[in-house]
Amino acid sequence: MYMIKRINLLLFICLIYASFPDGICASERENGKYVFAHYMAWYGNKETSGQWFNWAIALNSIPEDKHHYPDYVDWRGRKDIASSLYPLIGPYDSTDEDVLEYHILLAKAAGIDGFMVNWYGFSKDQDVINQNDISFKKLLRLSEKLDFKICVCFDDKSMFPPYNKLKTRKEVIKNTELTIKRFNKKYSSYRSYFRIKDRVVFSNFSHSEPSDSVDSPGFSADEYALLLQPYNYFLMHDFHWYLSEDYFGVSDAMFPWLEQNFHQLEDFYKRSSVELEKARIRFISGLVSPGFDNTGCWGWGTGPHITYRNGLSHYSLYWEHVIRHDPGFIQIVTWNDFPEGSVLEPTKEFKNTYLFETLKQIARYKDFNPDYSGLTIPARIYNLRKLANGAKKNRLPFCRNYTKKLKRSSKAFLDKDYTLAKISLDSLYTELESIYSRLFSAEINELMRGLKDKKKLEKNRIILSVLYSSVIEELIDFSDEKLEEILSERTIAAFILDILEEKDIAFSEVERIVKYLLRYGDSEILKDVISYLCFNDSSSDEFMGKIDMIFAERKRDIRPAYFKDYLENCDLQSAVQLISRLSQAANNTFKTEPSYSEELRELKVLLELKTVQLLEEMNALKMDTVDTVDMVCSVISPTSPKFCNIIARAYYEKKDMEKFFQVMKENGMAITIREAFSEPVIDGIIEPEEWKEAVSIDEFYRCSDGEKVNLKMKAWIARDARYIYVASECYEPFIKELKASHVIRDDKNLWKDDCLELFFDTGYSLKSFKQILVNTKGNVLDLILKDGIPVYDWDGDYNIGTSVTKEKWSVEIAIPLSLLKNTRISKGEIWGFNLSISRHAKENEQCQWVSTYGHTHKPWLFGVIRFE
Repeated sequence: MYMIKRINLLLFICLIYASFPDGICASERENGKYVFAHYMAWYGNKETSGQWFNWAIALNSIPEDKHHYPDYVDWRGRKDIASSLYPLIGPYDSTDEDVLEYHILLAKAAGIDGFMVNWYGFSKDQDVINQNDISFKKLLRLSEKLDFKICVCFDDKSMFPPYNKLKTRKEVIKNTELTIKRFNKKYSSYRSYFRIKDRVVFSNFSHSEPSDSVDSPGFSADEYALLLQPYNYFLMHDFHWYLSEDYFGVSDAMFPWLEQNFHQLEDFYKRSSVELEKARIRFISGLVSPGFDNTGCWGWGTGPHITYRNGLSHYSLYWEHVIRHDPGFIQIVTWNDFPEGSVLEPTKEFKNTYLFETLKQIARYKDFNPDYSGLTIPARIYNLRKLANGAKKNRLPFCRNYTKKLKRSSKAFLDKDYTLAKISLDSLYTELESIYSRLFSAEINELMRGLKDKKKLEKNRIILSVLYSSVIEELIDFSDEKLEEILSERTIAAFILDILEEKDIAFSEVERIVKYLLRYGDSEILKDVISYLCFNDSSSDEFMGKIDMIFAERKRDIRPAYFKDYLENCDLQSAVQLISRLSQAANNTFKTEPSYSEELRELKVLLELKTVQLLEEMNALKMDTVDTVDMVCSVISPTSPKFCNIIARAYYEKKDMEKFFQVMKENGMAITIREAFSEPVIDGIIEPEEWKEAVSIDEFYRCSDGEKVNLKMKAWIARDARYIYVASECYEPFIKELKASHVIRDDKNLWKDDCLELFFDTGYSLKSFKQILVNTKGNVLDLILKDGIPVYDWDGDYNIGTSVTKEKWSVEIAIPLSLLKNTRISKGEIWGFNLSISRHAKENEQCQWVSTYGHTHKPWLFGVIRFE
């Protein structure tokens, strides 16, 4: 009888589970909206794993002074890690289950459904890959207990050298087949593994163009179809705009990555909409990201890169953009990629700020009322777990029923009864304080007298850091004389500052303590006090109050360089106010100090870069930028062509055409062409007399970074009633190595030759344009790029002449106006226009009239032609 009842119970459970095959609640499945965070499981520290993984960096390819060694600890107890941000809980280990629980609970409190875990496969030889796999398995197990979802993001470059010693692509394919087979057997049966419509979700990250070579670390669409065919996985392949390989045909969904700005993301969403209508994909997948800063690891490829957070502005704009496209899946990039600085999890710099914004946006996306009260609970649970470990390790007493009470708090949290969870935690904290009050009251008294025994201080640091409220209360009650005595000891000052950083208390409660730190601390303490003040969350008005206080206390010691980290991450309004304050100091206190002016100039350049990025994003979303432009220009004079281009566009949006053209012309991004011009002989030999009435372009800039090109080159442009005429010449030091290997009309790879490229946005749409490429042999590729999608069946009949001498190559071309525009050009009409001389003889360099910074297909950054 017992066995029958047991079998019936098991059948009932199976039926219940079968009714929810993808392991999520029915309402969520019907809603069809998922939010996952891209998760890195590759960290290790010496305490847990015996060595550092991904917190240290000492590569030969980066400058030695940019290496990071976490064994070095600064005076505040922060380790030297390869990141521009510092984890709130310190450099953790990805195999530490307390850490994994903390991350999962935080993500759940923020409304996130699961983690898409970056996974490198299996390896017995490479510790970091093994570390990654151990963490992945632990995440799956914990998620089953915590009602969370996990899926893999297979980093398929790990299947290629140098990650292994395979020599042929056939061997790579075979090894990958075995890896996926083992993955399927080992992980796909977990209830916590994310499924869509009963199918295991398998995503991947592949940023290289596939080929038949083992040196190309990426699989083709056909190869993926064969690799995954036995398993009927739900494939989510990543999308990179620069790859020609089409993965839409083999994917159930495509997800974008960070190469896209909003313009390129818009192109991706439009392409996805088309594919969705054709039923080639199941839903549109979207991307949001808080920012990017890989200066901590010196960056990949060409070096460091920063996408400024601008407070919450950048992140909020991402959400604004993605929600408009009604995606079925949104990926947050990333939860914790610290080397690249795209971090969502709480850091010393930002605390929980980004998680609050995440919950707000997810609630908007999924249409529910957010409860923010749960976001502070996971950190308290984590701290208590570590406190228990520390007490046990140091043989210190601990309260009774600790495990039972903490379990009760965790259960209340998972049931979303945040009030009960907090009550249980408060009760536990109170009991702990009572137990330890006698134990460390004497320690506090010694501490305040200037204790120098660091070992004794460190022994109780775990307890003090959790129960620091008593320390703060003691400090607030101190007399000025006592504080002065305390602050004469550097260790104590450092410890007090550490307490202030970790405790979430009102600024007014510690203002007097901070003043004394400012007054008596040395320069290093001063820098960190400024950091504390800058990153302690506050309104813009409170921020200005902090700056005023700093200047009042240490006017002669304040350096603009101390504010660099803050300026990189604050919102524009606070940045403008800070620059204004520092500029006043330059005029009043630091008139004769060139170093101060130089540091201030660097901050102004930083502000300009931040502003450019934000304005580009606002333009992509068709938001009014005039007020933002006016605010920033009140404290700096724009210098970069990109900024001037955006300022001009703000006037264009307001229909102030004269101001628009004036700003563009003053900054070398506009030309005027009149109709009167005598047709030149189009033979590739540029005669000065023939082109003397044309408008000349004498300066060129690198597409990659906007820096001026030192090579001698020139271009001319003119028109008559029927044609636009363009000529260019490039003095090439490697003239014998010119590339002109593409001889078929409309060869899509002609851009890899040395060539002249012309871009015409005839309607000044800022999103579509006609492109004409001519190599040194006169071969042509012409196309229309419409909303990011190339159309190659657009062909023109051109008159082309080219020539190559011992020192230069030249191109002349006559383009029928009727090909570019089918109606008459009116006086005052404006076209978007750019011209690029592409060099591939030994060096690869795009030399542009107006730099488009990173890629030529950015019509919103083109210069303009005005017709007279």
